[in-house]
Amino acid sequence: MMPPSSRYRLHATLTGPQDAVLSISFSVNSRFLACTGYDGVSIWDMETMRAVGIPFRFVSVSGIDAKRIPSSSTWVYFENIKRHVILLGGIHGDLNAWSWNDSKGVFEHLKHAVPSHTTQQVLSLHAYEAQISPGALHILL
Repeated sequence: MMPPSSRYRLHATLTGPQDAVLSISFSVNSRFLACTGYDGVSIWDMETMRAVGIPFRFVSVSGIDAKRIPSSSTWVYFENIKRHVILLGGIHGDLNAWSWNDSKGVFEHLKHAVPSHTTQQVLSLHAYEAQISPGALHILL
């Protein structure tokens, strides 16, 4: 039996978040890795091991905007248009959707939904079907 330390090897060291991490998630085909938490959102392209552009940071000039801290994330992938979408749940119940723009090499803001009846934290997100096949009926937010 191999000692525990020899079963794993360092694949990469990703830099970005400087504060508490609340969740991490891989995109459907593991192309992207997202990290959410008190420092906002960081997304890395796992092919290049580099951070990619995001639409906005969740940090205000005076520090963290507590109303917009992303607490969880999940991914969906639309096969017919080859579109990666990350869904972000907030600490006060809001949801954001960002879509990967392959030609620009950045994520772009797609949708923001704010609940009118609750301010409860989104603890976890999961897509029932994370990979949407061509011809499937789907509605994005």
